[in-house]
Amino acid sequence: MLRQSCSVCAHPALADIDQSLSTGSPSLRDLAAQCGLSKAALFRHKQHAKVAKGSSVKNIPEEIRKLRIMLAKAKRKGDTSAALSISREIRAWLAFEAKTQSVMPKDSAASEELSLRDALALAKGLIESQAGDPDVQMWLKALLERVRATGKLPDTQD
Repeated sequence: MLRQSCSVCAHPALADIDQSLSTGSPSLRDLAAQCGLSKAALFRHKQHAKVAKGSSVKNIPEEIRKLRIMLAKAKRKGDTSAALSISREIRAWLAFEAKTQSVMPKDSAASEELSLRDALALAKGLIESQAGDPDVQMWLKALLERVRATGKLPDTQD
């Protein structure tokens, strides 16, 4: 939606800017510096433009894959702040993926098996996002006791 007073809508790199805004990377401040625009102009543009993660709903695994690549780069650079931020974003996408799987119709041709690694990452994200729930805490405590009973985990203080 073109607005006459929006400097971002008139910018020659509008498509790249919208892509960056939809992924949230880089930050508004960094994007503003790269494009020669103000942070406020980017914020206003994001409010009226059709820039949303909803367009990526069908491509959630690809978004998670991109974020994992970004996480690996941040870890190699030793950028702890970026790594933590990206990890939170991955967790949010995994939770979002779990929610969409329960409401989106399954296409038999497009359905594929979830790998153990992805299933564990999804479970971890869901458990961490609900760690404050008393039911989840009780379940985790019971699970820990069962794992300790197998002898595969050393007995430690809670």
